[in-house]
Amino acid sequence: HKTIKKKQSGTTVRELKELVGLPRAAVVRAIAALKESGKVFQGGERRFARYATSKQAADKASKLARNGKRR
Repeated sequence: HKTIKKKQSGTTVRELKELVGLPRAAVVRAIAALKESGKVFQGGERRFARYATSKQAADKASKLARNGKRR
């Protein structure tokens, strides 16, 4: 949660995996738990999925990714 919070513009599973040094499956499980508790929100789906601590930030990051722009 703290790592996602630091990246205010949203992040991906891949970025989180690299930042925290955990296997992808562990990151996916952690994100699922955080989403369920309402601490993290997902914007977009599949390759455009972005995670942030607000729904607005997650949606914005996903939209930027879909449009081919980096944060």
